[in-house]
Amino acid sequence: MTVQKLDRKRLIEMLSKNPDLPIIAEVYSEVVADDGFAYWFGDVKESCYVDTLWAGEEQIWSFDLISRDYNEMIYFMDCEFPEKDVDSMTKNEIKSLIKSLPWKKYIVLTVMTPDSLQGGD
Repeated sequence: MTVQKLDRKRLIEMLSKNPDLPIIAEVYSEVVADDGFAYWFGDVKESCYVDTLWAGEEQIWSFDLISRDYNEMIYFMDCEFPEKDVDSMTKNEIKSLIKSLPWKKYIVLTVMTPDSLQGGD
């Protein structure tokens, strides 16, 4: 997998513009492929962005990804609120419920496998 290096200037700019936002890592599954260790090393790569997130029962959800696609909204509802009858809800009711959750903004850093530790650049 070829991934670009992190644009440090972009990250510094993002941190300057959003000094109070917490930073969270989005970690590629290959980095933590086994459970033999308590900590893992990875390369912070190209992707750093601000996103609005909510931690559900099974995963962390992106408000931007869910809210722009009706099928994603339905999938979200099925996963997080299986007791709700989404077929009887209007699109606006679903949007309203999703919007009412305690979403929080983060700076997200993408962590990939540590190629640089394996002789890469």
